[in-house]
Amino acid sequence: MELKKIIEAILFSSSKPVAPKILKKKLEEYPPKEIEEALRQLTGEYNNLDRAIEIAEVAGGFQMKTKPIYKEWVKRFVREKDVGLTKSMLETLSIIAYKQPLTKKDIDSVRGVDSTRAIKLLLERRLIGIAGKNGDAGKKMIFKTTEKFLEVYGLRNIDDLPTYKDIESLELEPKMLGIVKYGTESTEHSSEDIGANPASINPAEGGETVNHEQLEDSEQSLVDSE
Repeated sequence: MELKKIIEAILFSSSKPVAPKILKKKLEEYPPKEIEEALRQLTGEYNNLDRAIEIAEVAGGFQMKTKPIYKEWVKRFVREKDVGLTKSMLETLSIIAYKQPLTKKDIDSVRGVDSTRAIKLLLERRLIGIAGKNGDAGKKMIFKTTEKFLEVYGLRNIDDLPTYKDIESLELEPKMLGIVKYGTESTEHSSEDIGANPASINPAEGGETVNHEQLEDSEQSLVDSE
């Protein structure tokens, strides 16, 4: 059975991006290099076809999706799941996305208000996570965006975040426009206002995740970290 067709079937049946390392683990009958080559060829073939479907690199994996040009037509038949972010959550998420990694105090400094509730809700939605603790700031928690954030906003990695200038040249989705708006507005603040220093972070192994027990006490722990 042709490897490309196997991978095509896997991508078609998956609702989430499939990482190459997962393919290599599950398709152990095939050499890793053959899987990489088959994935490369399959992606190229789809993206060069005159079809409405493409294979895009999202959040470190590959996903079969509708090309952006057909989005408005598809929305008439398929309701896109609402991320459900309030203005305060969107502001907080944008600041973290564009300035990560940083502490709650840094976020509060940019927003000018307490961000405890917004951070807690973003943790619950798995859009942000704990990157580690800042050793130069009394072991305060450092926050960063997650792979789910990349998946929700259709980004390969955090470097794909658009700039404010991109708004005029790109047809951005409404949810991405919000991230750009609040994120780029926050960059008007001097970098000296932000105390988080990537070099001073002691990250958890593989990226620290947050379980339900942690979330129950997250509001108090965020306050205590000040």
